[in-house]
Formats: sequence, structure tokens, C-alpha cells
Amino acid sequence: FFSVQQLGGQQPQWASAGHAMLEDAAQCEQLQAALRASEDARHQLELEVDRQKALVKQLQEALHHSQAAREALMSQLELLKEAQSAQHSNGRSIQLQTVSLAKFMEPEPVAPSPGLLADPSPPARTYRHDSHLLGSEQFTDGCILEQLMDERYQLPLSATNAQLAARGPDFSLLAAHLSRCPWESTEALHDRVQEGLAAQTAMLAPLNAHLQLHAAQMVRALVHAAETYLSRASHVAQDTSVPAVVLTGKCGTYRPTRLLGKGSAGVVYACEQLSVTPTAEQLDASVSADCLTESWVKEEGSSRSAKHATSQGRELVLKRVKESVVLSAEHEYNIGTQLSTWRGKKYIVPYLDRCYESPTKLWLVEQRVKPHAGKVDFVDYLKSGFFQDPAQQQHTRSLVRQLLKGLRHVAHQGVILRDVKPDNVLVCYHAQTGTFEAQWADYGLAVNVYNLRRPSAFQTGEDLFKDLLGWWYDTQKIVPRPKWKARRPPEQCYRLEAPTSAYDLYMLAILFCCMGTGIDIPHIDKESEKTKLEAVLGVSLPENYLEEFEMGSALELQMYSDAFLACFERTFGHHFGRNLFRWTKSMLHKCPSERPCIERIVESLFLD
Repeated sequence: FFSVQQLGGQQPQWASAGHAMLEDAAQCEQLQAALRASEDARHQLELEVDRQKALVKQLQEALHHSQAAREALMSQLELLKEAQSAQHSNGRSIQLQTVSLAKFMEPEPVAPSPGLLADPSPPARTYRHDSHLLGSEQFTDGCILEQLMDERYQLPLSATNAQLAARGPDFSLLAAHLSRCPWESTEALHDRVQEGLAAQTAMLAPLNAHLQLHAAQMVRALVHAAETYLSRASHVAQDTSVPAVVLTGKCGTYRPTRLLGKGSAGVVYACEQLSVTPTAEQLDASVSADCLTESWVKEEGSSRSAKHATSQGRELVLKRVKESVVLSAEHEYNIGTQLSTWRGKKYIVPYLDRCYESPTKLWLVEQRVKPHAGKVDFVDYLKSGFFQDPAQQQHTRSLVRQLLKGLRHVAHQGVILRDVKPDNVLVCYHAQTGTFEAQWADYGLAVNVYNLRRPSAFQTGEDLFKDLLGWWYDTQKIVPRPKWKARRPPEQCYRLEAPTSAYDLYMLAILFCCMGTGIDIPHIDKESEKTKLEAVLGVSLPENYLEEFEMGSALELQMYSDAFLACFERTFGHHFGRNLFRWTKSMLHKCPSERPCIERIVESLFLD
């Protein structure tokens, strides 16, 4: 209602305010432009990160192939340095070392007896079968060697991948050599080991010579490899009492409270976490104790005293590992820790901590899976008929997708589980939402194809022993246990013509067949499961079915294929069941490189 003239002296103030508003608007536009530019830059950075990750993976593969050559060169350099040092210190030492190496390469002459002259063929076994010169306290030398030569439990490296023979020793060939040669003392045993290693000419020369000089560690690895099987087969009673012990790990202190169960690898207890130890990253971030409790301590609720750090958390599980499989459990912890990162980790049962009661007594701390009506793993769900219940069809389809997503996450980490079976899939039930979550567990036999455990020419003592044993686990041990011999497990997982996921896809297809039929097919050596499978197929399996039956070949027959297709349609629904069965048959292909890409399976089933 006032003109500019009436405002009088206020005109300059209004003008300056208008200019200020224009300047603010200009600054706002500049900020918006800067924000858009930063978003574009962030997007470009994410693309660059993806490219860098792909480059890192390629470099890891290249490093994997070049490491052997590097070790060979470094070993030769080290040997030259040792030779020069020995020459300067004592000229005679070179001559002694030469004689020693010649002794390693050639067996000692044995005076022929009249019996040997009459029959030139060597005896089948010249060592004492009941002796303990190999060093095992539980098992005789005969038991150790026969176990290592049993092709049902391990394969020679040439049967897996001939290129592996250059990177480490072949345990079965070395055991066969020891079984043919006489040795009545520890010194003679070491000589025979050196001869057996020298006969493995495909191995890199520096590594071979180094292992010959450390024959005692080679013998330890042979014995421990055999005992991992023999100790499981022996019926030695395990102590299942709850020990009164407080265990200290990296993330806190723990105490076992009650027995939950036992298996071939150890005993499992429920536990409570008495204290929480924050990591350096959490301390730097100034995370409160309450946040630590909520983010770390996991389990289904348990009433405990408020004085404990876990009073607001969830119960944990402590696994006391048998001493004979401690090294395998350490590897399992490392693989589990690797898999419990990045996206997809919710489909992995994580290891939260590990505690050493003593150097040979290891405890692993895990998250306890929430059971549903007493069911914990897929074996429980198969026995209860859960998957065949029409009311659970939606949950059953969801579990299939979760298994695929979890295995895709495992493959992206360069890991092959090698032990896919119903026992190793746990199901966590969320009561609040009424949903189920499948989680992969048990990584003791898993391998990282980009980081195989193998011995080096620079290792000695305990480090050399651990990597020798890890080499056997990763490259020669047959998995799963030899019940169903005609299966196609991932023994060829070191060949590069197929993606990492292809090797576990075969047993995952068997797992889908288990869900579709309600049969624990990996354990068809049991009469109950064999009878169920015969009912589905409509035929009686022959007496030697464990030697000859193979699921992929069976489903190529129209009669068996129709029977399984009908089971899939009833269990998963008509459309989803037919689609899943189509993928399952292709996952059972004999050649790993012919199996489908897991990404295609995930995409197809998630569109259903």
C-alpha cells in the first residue's frame, strides 16, 4: 500500500536484500551443480573400483601361475648362496654335501640274502607292519601306509591335474614307495623318504631337494594325513562333559554352559560371552559398548545376568575341535572369515572368534542358528517332510534361491566348498517374520583356488609341516567320504576351463534332488534312504549301486527323469519345479565346463 517514495529511506535496504536473495539463489544453483558433478564422479569412481577389482582378480590368477617359477628362481639363488658360503668356510663341506645328495638320489645297496637270490622279485611289503617308526602313537606303520595308498580316500596328483605335480609332493606315491622299501630304523626311514621324493621328478628341483633335507617334516605330514581318516573311523569315546574353563579370544572371553551335540570333528557346546574386546577399528570409531553387544554377540535369546556383556545379545556356540583335526579347523576358520565379508555374507554361518586353550586345543566361536521345531540343518528338514508340505512351498522356493545366492557369493570369493551336502546347510528361523534363511556351513574341506596351501623351499619346522598337510588337503584328499563312488565331486577344481562355481554346482543339483524328493541322496548307503529312492524310481537298485549309480546318468533316462520331474512339480510348484528341474539336469553334466553359469540360474529362478 506504500509507494517507493513513501518508503523513503528504506529503499536501499530492500534493494540490498533483493541482491542478497539473488546471490543466495546463484549459490544454491552452484551447489546443486557441484552435487550433480559429485554424483557423476562417484558413479565413475564406482565403475573404476569394479574395473580395478576385475584387474586384481586377473593379477591374482597371473600371480598364481608365476609364483612357482619365482620360487624356483629364488630357491636356486639361495642354494648358490649356501654353496658359496660353504666354500668360503670349509672347502670340504661341498664334497660332503655332494655325497649326501647322491645318497638321497640313489637307494643304499642291500646285501642279497639266499632267499632273494632264489626269487629276484621283491616282497610286497618289507617294513614291519606292526612297528611305530613313522611316529604315530595310535596306529601302526602298516595302517598309516595302507590308508595313504587307498584310492578311495585320496588321488595321485596326476589324476587331478598333472601340473600340480610340479608344486608339491604326491603323498600316495611316496607311501607306495615306502611300502616297497626296507627300513628298520628312523634313519633308514628318512633315507627311504628321500629316495621316494627324488623319484618324483616332476616336482621343481629346488623344492624337491629342500623336502629331502627335511624328511622328518615330510613323515609328520604323511602320518597326520592318514590319522585324519583313521581317527574318525576309530570308536574312541569323546569327553562330552562341560569343562569348567574360561576361553580368551580376539573378540572377548567365553565359557561353555551346556552340551549341544558331538560329531566326528569335535563337541559343540552352548556358551556365554563374559566380556567383549573391541577391535582397533571399533576403538578408532569410538563405538559404545552397547553397540558392540548388539553388533557382535548373536543368538536366540537366553536369560543371563545383566552383569555379562552379552545380556542384550544372543547365545553363541563353542566348538571344541579334536586335536587330530586342529590344522583343518584353523583353515576352516580362515575360509569362514573370508566368506563372512561383503555382500552375500548373510548366507554364510560366520565364525566370530577362535580360542586356544593350549597349542593343540582349539575352540571355535560360532553364531547359533535359530531352530524351527527342533530342526537345524537340511537333514532335519528332509526327515520331517518339510519340503513336501504344500503349506511350505513358498518357503521351499525361497530356500532354493538363497542356496544359489550363497553359493554365488562363495564362488565370487574364489572358494570351492567341495563338501556340499544336506548336513552342511543350516536353516535359521526368524520367528518374528515367520521366514527361513539357508546358510552354508563347514568349510574344513574348502579351497581357495587363488591361494592354494603349498610348501615352499624357504620353510622349515612347523610352517613347512602345516603347508605340507594343507597341500594334501587342498589337492589330493577326496571329498566327500567314499560312500557314493560314482558321484562327480570337484576333484578337477584346479582346471581352468570352467568357472569356480561349476564344481560345487553338481552337488548343489543333488541337494535340489533331495529337496524335491525328501531323500538324503548323498547318504544312500543307508537302507532307509535307498528304499525311498527305489520307491521314487520305481525299480530296485542293484547290489553294487554304490559303485555304479550316478544321478546325472540316471536322469538322462526318460523313465527316471519323469519320476523326478513329478516330484519337483509337487514340491516346488508346477512352473518353478519344471524350471528348476531343467537347470538341475544341466548342473549334473559330466563335464564341469558344460554346466551352466550360476548367474544365469539365479536370474532365471528369481524371475519365477
